[in-house]
Amino acid sequence: MSCVDGGCTRRFVELSLRFRHTCAVEVGGAVWCWGSNASGQVGDGNEALAQPRPSRVPDLSATHVFAGMDDTCARAADDTLRCWGTNAGAQLGTGETSRLSTAPVTARGVVRTAAMALGAAFSCGADDDGAALCWGSNEWGGLGDGRSGARQPVAPRGLTGVTQLGAGWGTPAPSPTAPCGAGAAVGSRRSATA
Repeated sequence: MSCVDGGCTRRFVELSLRFRHTCAVEVGGAVWCWGSNASGQVGDGNEALAQPRPSRVPDLSATHVFAGMDDTCARAADDTLRCWGTNAGAQLGTGETSRLSTAPVTARGVVRTAAMALGAAFSCGADDDGAALCWGSNEWGGLGDGRSGARQPVAPRGLTGVTQLGAGWGTPAPSPTAPCGAGAAVGSRRSATA
């Protein structure tokens, strides 16, 4: 942080925004979020409807942050994935559904997340090696494994070498290179997109 004439600014190395809130990783790993907090997606432990100024997510040092519709995840300094916000579809990765979490919880079985997409009620992540995992609601086939029902976490069929992910409301855009029913758009080292 630098201060001049009583005003201070923070230096962010990564910024992620989606729908109604924004999060950023500060130099040194502190995570800051602001905007709508109706579902706890700011992660500062309170249930205020909005946070108009950046608020630090307590007890979290991270290298990446991923803002979703009403939830947020971050790759913590210890390479685990921590998520917070709405959890009605089990999209926080704990294996359980709950109304919300206003503080980070650890996603089970998801580590070294390099890319991530948070859909309406599901999440997908890809690790440093390009292996993809998805978890949460599977109402529209967003998990990409060809089955229905929420699960924690599953590998979408046919995806390897994933470098980017994108998720929408849950309805996929068909592509000849994506598995049928995948609700996440992906990019791989082979330039496959959906």
